[in-house]
Amino acid sequence: MVLRGQLSLTEDGAAVLDLGGTNILLDLADPLPEDVGDTWVELFIEGEKVSLYPYEL
Repeated sequence: MVLRGQLSLTEDGAAVLDLGGTNILLDLADPLPEDVGDTWVELFIEGEKVSLYPYEL
């Protein structure tokens, strides 16, 4: 699975991926560097390792 979008960081260090107006909250194993906020990224993920849960930001 490939996800492409704009990555942003919240004030509490969470990562959110904007996929064409839909926000995906990412569960991170390690904190991201601060300089990656508001950059465009491409994530390559094994489909078996993806779980979706409804969450209101």
